[in-house]
Amino acid sequence: MKKFLNLKYAHTFILVLLCSLISFTFTACSNDEPEPETGKKDFLVGTWKYQFYDDGFVYYTFNENGTGRVFEKDGGDIDQDDTFTYIHYPIEQRIKVFWYDDYENISYEKISNTRIIVYNFSDDVEIWEKQ
Repeated sequence: MKKFLNLKYAHTFILVLLCSLISFTFTACSNDEPEPETGKKDFLVGTWKYQFYDDGFVYYTFNENGTGRVFEKDGGDIDQDDTFTYIHYPIEQRIKVFWYDDYENISYEKISNTRIIVYNFSDDVEIWEKQ
């Protein structure tokens, strides 16, 4: 009878250990999003201009607190004037922009601190210049 009790406790101990291991495996998984860089001034902060033809342009303003504004003027008419929030991932050269209840990932290639080539924001490649 004594051996039976020891096996019963060993079986319970193994099951508890297995359940603990499984629960730690699930809690150890994290979000795939990397943490944005902190501690140094972000070159993205400021106003960027994209000129899409002679009298059509868009201004994107990125503030240090993660908010921003987009202002688009097309041929004398204001087409867009909205605010957004964003997270900048400089290592990945990506900006995650949140519009209302949706978001968009913007990839870019940094040419200098005043010029970037933007991909995936519209159908065309855009060159943004810092103002």
